[in-house]
Amino acid sequence: MEKNQSCIIGVDVGGTNTDAVIIREGNVFAWAKSPTSDNVTTGVINAITTCINKAQDKLTDIALTNSICRINIGTTHFINAVIQRRSLAKVAIIRLCRPASTTLPPFSEFPQDLEACINGGIYMVKGGYEFDGRAISEIDTDEIKHCIQDIMDHNIRNIVVSGVFSPVNPQQEKDCASIIHQIFPHCSITMSHTIGHISILERENAAILNESLKPLCYHTINAFRQALSDLNFQCPFYLTQNDGTLISSKQAIQFPVLTFASGSTNSMRGAVYLSGVKDAIVIDIGGTSADVGTIVKGFPREASTRIQVGGVKTNFRLPDVLSIALGGGSIVKQENQHITIGPVSVGFQLLQKALVFGGDTLTTSDIAVAAGLVDMGEKSRVSHLQPELIQKAMNQMKMMLENAIDQVKISVSDVPLILVGGGSVLVNSKDTIQGASTVKLPPYYYVANAVGAALSQISGSIDQVVDLESVERDEAIEQCKSQAISFAVNNGADPSAVEVVEVTELPVTYVAGKALRIKIKAVGDLLLTDTDKLSNAQPTSEGMQNLSTEKSASMKDSEMESELTMKPPTIDPSTGEWLLNEWDIECISIGAGILGCGGGGSPYIGRLRAKRALKEGKKIRVINAHRLGSITNQSGYAVTVAFMGAPLIELEKLSSGDETKNALLGVETLLKANLIPDRNCNALHQADKGNIFITGANLDKPIVDADGMGRAFPELQMFTPTIYGENSCPCCLADCKGNNAISLSCRSAKDLENFMRKHVIQMGCYSGLAFCPMKPSEVLSKCILGSISRSHRLGEAVLTARKNASSPVDAILEKEAGRLLITGKVCDVNRMISGGFITGLIKIQGFTQCEKLDVEIEFQNENLLARSISAGNKAQILACVPDLISIVDSDTGEPITTDNIKYGLRVSVMAIPCASLLRKPEALKVVGPQAFGYDQSVQYQPMPEMIETPRILPLP
Repeated sequence: MEKNQSCIIGVDVGGTNTDAVIIREGNVFAWAKSPTSDNVTTGVINAITTCINKAQDKLTDIALTNSICRINIGTTHFINAVIQRRSLAKVAIIRLCRPASTTLPPFSEFPQDLEACINGGIYMVKGGYEFDGRAISEIDTDEIKHCIQDIMDHNIRNIVVSGVFSPVNPQQEKDCASIIHQIFPHCSITMSHTIGHISILERENAAILNESLKPLCYHTINAFRQALSDLNFQCPFYLTQNDGTLISSKQAIQFPVLTFASGSTNSMRGAVYLSGVKDAIVIDIGGTSADVGTIVKGFPREASTRIQVGGVKTNFRLPDVLSIALGGGSIVKQENQHITIGPVSVGFQLLQKALVFGGDTLTTSDIAVAAGLVDMGEKSRVSHLQPELIQKAMNQMKMMLENAIDQVKISVSDVPLILVGGGSVLVNSKDTIQGASTVKLPPYYYVANAVGAALSQISGSIDQVVDLESVERDEAIEQCKSQAISFAVNNGADPSAVEVVEVTELPVTYVAGKALRIKIKAVGDLLLTDTDKLSNAQPTSEGMQNLSTEKSASMKDSEMESELTMKPPTIDPSTGEWLLNEWDIECISIGAGILGCGGGGSPYIGRLRAKRALKEGKKIRVINAHRLGSITNQSGYAVTVAFMGAPLIELEKLSSGDETKNALLGVETLLKANLIPDRNCNALHQADKGNIFITGANLDKPIVDADGMGRAFPELQMFTPTIYGENSCPCCLADCKGNNAISLSCRSAKDLENFMRKHVIQMGCYSGLAFCPMKPSEVLSKCILGSISRSHRLGEAVLTARKNASSPVDAILEKEAGRLLITGKVCDVNRMISGGFITGLIKIQGFTQCEKLDVEIEFQNENLLARSISAGNKAQILACVPDLISIVDSDTGEPITTDNIKYGLRVSVMAIPCASLLRKPEALKVVGPQAFGYDQSVQYQPMPEMIETPRILPLP
C-alpha cells in the first residue's frame, strides 16, 4: 500500500459510546471513544477527530487526512428508527403472485402502529414463479401501469416489488421495476430478491422496512459525506453490514436494512483480527449486556430462524447472537446467601453509582476490582466485601457465560473463546471456562468493534432452490458458487481475492429428493481504484422527498397493545357451533405444533391465515362430530380437506384460497357425474395443521372437531379412515390455476400417495386435496374425535403457564398424562435425505435429575423413536410410533420442528399417548415401527391410554 494511502479508519456507533480506530499497515495506530450523539454524525466526527489528533502526534512528515484510504462506519441509526417508529416513509408494495399467494397480503405481520406509519398501498397482480423457475403466470404490463398510476395519485414515491420465488428467478421483479421507472422515473424501488431469502412474507417485510428507511438513510449519508468533506477527507466511506462485510455509501442508500446489526458483527470480526483465531466463540461484554456469537471461518454464523426487528419478522442476513444481562454495570444483589446478577444495570452511570467510584450500588465492576481482575476507581471502597461474596459473584458470572457459550456452540467440542468489549475485565482470562478450549483477551479488546469495522470485506451471497431432475447436484452447487462470486465482485471485491466461505445444502422435504435449497456466501477484499474518493456530488434523490418525521408508539407500547387476552370459547346457542376467536387460533396453533411431533410443517402460516379471515369478518365454525346428520335439510356428510406439498414451498408460494375449494368442488362434480348426489359435503374434516380453517371460512362451512391422525404422519395411507377401510376415491388434487389431478379409484392408499405426490410436484409442490365424503357414522367410528379441542387445551395450558411464570412443560404433561423423557441440551443433530424425507438423529444430554442420561431421537420428518443411553447400560427404548414424541423449548413450551432443531437448544422431550385407533393391529401395520423400516427388535409398547380431552363443544 502506498504511503499516502496506508490508513483505514473504522468507526462503530454504540448506544453509549462511538469508538474509532486508525489501522495503519495492519496495526492499530490510534483509537478514541466519544459519547454517542442524538444525530449520530456529531459523535462520529468527534471520535474521528480525536483519533486523528492522537495519530497526528506520531506523524510529522505528512498530513494524516491525506493518508486515509477509506473510512468504514457501523451504525444502529436505522434500526433505531424502526424501533422508535420515526422518520419512516410511506411505501406501496406490488406483489407479483396471482393467481397464487393472495390470502395473506403484505403487512400481514406488521404491528398496527408500524403499519400505520408505512403502509402506502397494497397491489397483488399477475406474476411469480414456481420453485423450479417455471412461471406461475406472466406479468401484465397494463395491470402494472394501472397500479403505478394509483400510487402516483396517492403521492407515494417509495415502492417495493416482490415476486413469488424471486430468489430463484428475479427476472419478473426486474421487468416490473423497469416498467415502473418508465412511467414514474423519480420513484425509489426495492426489489425483494435483493434483500431477503426464501419465505415471501419475511422477505417482503425486510424490503418494506428497507424502502421506508431510504429517505432517512439518504439524509444521514449526506450528513456523513459533508462532515468528512469539512475535515478535508478525500477518500470514500463505507458502512458495515449485518454479515461482517462492507457496503458503499451509495449502496447503503439503496439497502439501509443491511446495516441493522452491524454492531455485534463488527465486534466479532474485530475479535477475529486481533486474536488471529477464525473459528471461535466471541463474547462482547458492554455496560449492560453481553453479546455471544459464533465465528465460523472468520465470519459470524448467520441466524437460521426469523429475526424480529421492531416487532416485524424478517429473514435477511443477520448474525446469530445471544444477548445476556451481564455487563460492567450489572447490579449485584445478595439475598439469603444467594447471589443474583442483573438484569438491571447502572449502564452509563457506572462512574457515578459503582462503589469504586464513590457510589452506593454494588456492581459487577466492583466485584472485578475486589477480585483483583482490574485496577480502576478506588479499590479501598470495596475492601469491606467478604471473600465469600466475591467468589460467589465471580462463580455466578462464570456460570452465566458458560451457559451462553453452550447455547451458541455448533458442536460438542470445546472451542476457543475470545473476549472483547470494555466489560471483558469481568472475566479472568486465565481461568478455565467450561466449553472453551482457550480464553483470549486480545490487545485493543476495548475497541474491537471499531477494528472490525475498519477491516471488513466485501461479500456476495445466493439462496436458491434447484430442481435436481434438470441439473446434477455438483453442477448446481458450482453454478451457485459462480453467481455468489460474481455478486461479490460486482459489489466491489477484488476478483483475485474472492473465496467461498459458506456452502449450505437443505433438501426440500416431501419432494422425493428432487429439489435442493442451496445457500452460498463468497467474500473478498475491497478493490480500491483511483476513482474511489469522497464525492461532493449528491446521490440520486428519487423517492427521498417524502420523509416522515412523525414518531409513533415505541416497540414496547406496540407489543403491549397487540398482546392477546384469554377469552372463553364462544358457543352459538342456536347451532351448538364453536365460533373461533384470535385466542382460540393461537391456542390451537401451539397445540397442533406439539401434536405434530416435529413434522408436518409449522402451523405459522395457517395461524396467520385464520387470524386474517377473522379480521375480514369471516366466521370459523367448529362442530361436534355427533352433530353430523342432525341438521335439517343436510346430509351430514363430511369431506377431508388438506394441503399437500412441501412445508418450505408453503412459506414462499402462499395459498390463493382456491386450492382446497377447487379440490372439494372437483370431488363433488365427480360424485354428481356418478349419480351419487347425496354425498354433497356439509362439513369439513381436517387432515393438516390449521390450514383447513381458511377453507371453512371461505366456504362458510363448519369444521368437524376430529381428524384422521391425531398427530402428524408423512403419507396419505397413514390416515385412520383409510386404515379402517374407507375409500378415499374419488379424490381430487387442485392448484391455484384451476388444474386438477383426479383419482377415480386406486389399488391401495400407498398407490394414491405415490400418484398424488407425483402430480403435486408438477403443480409447484403446493396444492389442495379433497377425499370422498364420509357418512356421519364413518366419521364417528374411523376418525380421531376431539382433535381441535385437544389442540386448544394444550395451547391454552402453555400460554397460561407462560403468563403465570409456571412450567409450560408440566402443564402439557398434566393435560395429556404424558411422560417427561428428558430435559436437557441438544448436543448433536445429524440429518440426511431419503426418499424425499429428512431423516436423522437428535442427541440430547440431560440436566438436573436427568444429568446421567442421554436420549437419542430418530426422526423421519416426524420424531419416530426415543431411546435412553447411559454409561454402562444397554440402550432402552423409551417411546416409539404411533405414540407421540414431542420436543418443546424448556422455558416457553414452544414446539420445535425437526428442521429447526439445532445444537445448544434447551429442550424437553415428552412422550404422549396416541389415540386408541392407532394402537390396533391393523393400524400398527401402517403407522407402527415396522412401517418406518424398523426390524422386529423394535416393538411398540403402548403408553397408558390417552386422556379423553373434555370437548369444548357440547353433545347434541
